[in-house]
Amino acid sequence: MLKRCFVVFTVLFISASILSADDDTVTNVLKKTHINKRDVGIYVYDLNLGKSVYSLNEEKAFSIASVNKLFITAAAIKLLGQDYRFKTSVCGKVPNSDGVVDSTLYIKGGGDPIFVSESMWYLVNRLSALGVKKINGDIFLDDALFPAAEIYEETDDRAYSAKISSLSVNFNSIALSVMSGPRPSFIIDPPLGEYTVIDKAKRS
Repeated sequence: MLKRCFVVFTVLFISASILSADDDTVTNVLKKTHINKRDVGIYVYDLNLGKSVYSLNEEKAFSIASVNKLFITAAAIKLLGQDYRFKTSVCGKVPNSDGVVDSTLYIKGGGDPIFVSESMWYLVNRLSALGVKKINGDIFLDDALFPAAEIYEETDDRAYSAKISSLSVNFNSIALSVMSGPRPSFIIDPPLGEYTVIDKAKRS
């Protein structure tokens, strides 16, 4: 579906003046990419003329797949600006002279979409640089900006189907690496104690 959508937007950016009534331009593009004409939907509206100048299967519903990122990116740039940065904040009392924080430490998520393990290590290193050596209180994770929610209605084990929140780490997914051999082994990244792997590997 991604390939189909890519071609749709490639055609959309062709100048409307070269789109002939007999669809020659579109037909040639689709032939070169081996895409069936019924699998493409196009609607070109000329803002200057105030009318539609070309359409193909414009009433047919399509899954826009990853092309949706174009609209999200455009909306983000318009509403947030090009210089916007997602912030993950740490709040709490300053450490005492021994580097001890005697209160709850709050980690407030700001919706960073690429907050991964490396980001967590960086955050911990920053706390260390500020003199924090020990935390006696609790560590409170705050995702109140937008709590975890399902992206898709269906549930499966694909990483991009995981819930998202304002404090997601590693895209709220885990990686399971399996090594084959006489003694198969596996690694869960990040290591999480609440997960149990059932070994059903067949050994010869």
